[in-house]
Amino acid sequence: MSILQPTPMNFSSSFLSQVDNRRVITERVTTSKQVSNRPCLLLGCGVSYVEQNEYVSPTGYVDADSKWVNEGRTYDENVSSAASGECGASSWSSELELNVAANLLVSGVRFRALYSVAYISKVRLKYYDGSAWVAFYEGVYPNNAWITKNLTSLKSLSRISLSFYNISVDVSYAIVFEVDFITSKVFDVCLHDGFNSNAPCKQLIIQGITGNNSQLFYKPLVFNKGLYLDFAEDVGSITLRYLIL
Repeated sequence: MSILQPTPMNFSSSFLSQVDNRRVITERVTTSKQVSNRPCLLLGCGVSYVEQNEYVSPTGYVDADSKWVNEGRTYDENVSSAASGECGASSWSSELELNVAANLLVSGVRFRALYSVAYISKVRLKYYDGSAWVAFYEGVYPNNAWITKNLTSLKSLSRISLSFYNISVDVSYAIVFEVDFITSKVFDVCLHDGFNSNAPCKQLIIQGITGNNSQLFYKPLVFNKGLYLDFAEDVGSITLRYLIL
């Protein structure tokens, strides 16, 4: 997890030049709260958040060629038990698909497997995008140690697959201990015109990737009944600059 600092905020000089800075409030908020119980003008905001990765175990598998055994051991939360898959001489194993019941917002995959430069020497990872399988990594990996391979961007998906290459001239077996989907929480904030989350949502701020975001309002947003900030999940912070009327 990485903690990111708020990006410096820039505001439209056309209206800031008319603002009495003594009445401007800058406030960093990390949880749902009533920011103001009086009418106010929102001048701008900056977002930063803690990217929270969660490791989600698969809940099922597909072994289409019936070349794997003990497939469920790849998600039994036990790094001492393993699935094994037959690999022919100088060839790839059949694919072991692992899945969850519903789509997740996935940033990558982590796994733990045996590696040997003389036998099982490469892995190929794929995800299913809804219409086709897409390979996102092929190469070496550490022996019997966790390794993470990230997607190029967040994907909504529920199916991944692994296959392994046997470099030897004899039949060998891929040994896989554990596999996890890596999911990312989305920063989701609504600014309500009122005293609680039941008031109308006037501004919605959503960020689903690592980083900071500054939002510049060339015209201030008017909150007539007060300002209530509602976090969908407390996974980050938002810095507001506003003027009490």
